[in-house]
Amino acid sequence: MSELATLLADANLADQVNYDGCVSQSHQPPVVLLTGATGFVGVHLLNALLHDTDAVVYCLIRAPDTAAAQARLIAQMQANRLWRDDLITRIVPIAGDLEQPQLGLTPAQFTALAEQINVIYHNGAATHILPPYHHLRPANVLGTAEILRLAGYLTIKPVQFISTLSLFTPKPLPYQRAPFNEHETPPCPLNASGYVQTKWVAERMVERAFQRGLPGSIIRIGRIFGNSQTQVMMNDNDQLYLLLKACVMVGQFPLSLQPMQMIPADFTSRAVVLFAHQASAAQRIFHLIHPQPIAWEELWSSVQGFGYSLTGVSAAAWVNQVQRHAAALYQSDPTTAMQLNLAAAPLLESPSSALQRTGFDARYANELLTAAGLNYPPIDAQFWRGHLQFFQEMNWLPPPNCCPSPSNVVAYWRWRAMQKQRR
Repeated sequence: MSELATLLADANLADQVNYDGCVSQSHQPPVVLLTGATGFVGVHLLNALLHDTDAVVYCLIRAPDTAAAQARLIAQMQANRLWRDDLITRIVPIAGDLEQPQLGLTPAQFTALAEQINVIYHNGAATHILPPYHHLRPANVLGTAEILRLAGYLTIKPVQFISTLSLFTPKPLPYQRAPFNEHETPPCPLNASGYVQTKWVAERMVERAFQRGLPGSIIRIGRIFGNSQTQVMMNDNDQLYLLLKACVMVGQFPLSLQPMQMIPADFTSRAVVLFAHQASAAQRIFHLIHPQPIAWEELWSSVQGFGYSLTGVSAAAWVNQVQRHAAALYQSDPTTAMQLNLAAAPLLESPSSALQRTGFDARYANELLTAAGLNYPPIDAQFWRGHLQFFQEMNWLPPPNCCPSPSNVVAYWRWRAMQKQRR
């Protein structure tokens, strides 16, 4: 079967689920199922549900048992500086697995869950960018099929599906066009990563379920970075963080990059919860993206102001320097070498459009945000300083002006090794 045929066939996997039954009655307080609660976006979604609603939140967590699921969830909330002990009374951890039939639950557990919940936030997914489609299919495609079955089992439960604006941009478009609107279907991403392909298939499954009567919404989220309140960024695989790390290591930043748009996780999650609670949002698609692009010059100025010595060079020269560092570290520190190569990867094919996102119309989302008085937080020097401080606290970045020049690879990484031995 061709790649196109596989994606189109998988988009029909949940077509047999019927949504002609009764819609689940709203409980007081509401009872929510949240998937992906231990991920970076997931912990913020859980936090928003706990603070902006009075919901009881069931969290499906990959773990051997309930105690381990609870421990994992609390650890992630604490790491993101979101935990309070009084929250535990409104959280119900469930040991399960998106990759397994019936979410890794027994038939009795699956039935009990269907009886207890009345809305689903499906945020869980394997987010690795390197594996091919078939490696991510069990969690992202088959897991979504199981969620859609649960949504139609016994009673109809609305599904709020967390998607991504990356569906539209597997490759920069070679021509100018109007912004993608919120009800536009992304083209089949044949040349995209396995992750983007699985999210495209999952979104098509959810859309088809909506056409058969399932209530809910799809929220396509843009680039997410950090937390505007806590300045915590517990995601050391984030592309922007990897770019910052590479720049600090080589003492250079690439010139001539396009402006970027990003949005903090705390605001993103509050917006998602807001959309889900609007009756007018039923079966609607939202684009959630900061309306003000961030100029790269502002970011580099903030990094330099924090004390790091950086020089602007051409994108090609920067990629060459980063790859030299990666090659030198391949034997002694393969993890960092891989991070450097990942940082350079977006600039290899088209430096002028690297990390760019094509324009998006976010009319419906912005109307609801404005009506609710929920304003996009500024991404300014204070935002960057807070996150740079956090990266230092986590030893993800060295303190400024305290180590040999990154241009001396051997000396720099001898210094890094000594720092690790002292901890």
